[in-house]
Amino acid sequence: MKNQQTGKAVADIETGTILATIDIDTKPELIFNAFANAKEIEHWWGSEDTYRMAQWKDNFQVGGDYSVVVLMTDGTERPASGIFMEIDFPTKLSYTRRYDWDFPLLGSKPTTITYNIKETESGSRLTVRHEGFKGFEAAANQHAEHWERVLGWLSKYLTTK
Repeated sequence: MKNQQTGKAVADIETGTILATIDIDTKPELIFNAFANAKEIEHWWGSEDTYRMAQWKDNFQVGGDYSVVVLMTDGTERPASGIFMEIDFPTKLSYTRRYDWDFPLLGSKPTTITYNIKETESGSRLTVRHEGFKGFEAAANQHAEHWERVLGWLSKYLTTK
């Protein structure tokens, strides 16, 4: 069994950018696919005590769109959507995200998420850059905490595969 790692995320309030990183003992292709494949996303992204990703649909190409429903533990559905901006298998994936509901700390303001994946001696380093939080300090801090959770879920998923 591979070693599960934990990620670290920080919010730069001045620029409105979150940077999160984790080293995972796996190939870049597997990390890329975990963010690019609907069945995989729905399998690992979330937990019984937080929320789950469901109904992920996409037109996986640059300029293509996607939609997802975030299922909260109380059964509430929180839809989100976006557009794929860059797809460079297996090293980079970038897309916009907009909450299609009135997210209390951010509203439906679009943000941009970029995953950069680099091969390392022991596996891969994933760096997540989540931009668009300038002027939304509370949302940035909340999302930074969230990215640490997401990276933990991803690491657990990939190291037990």
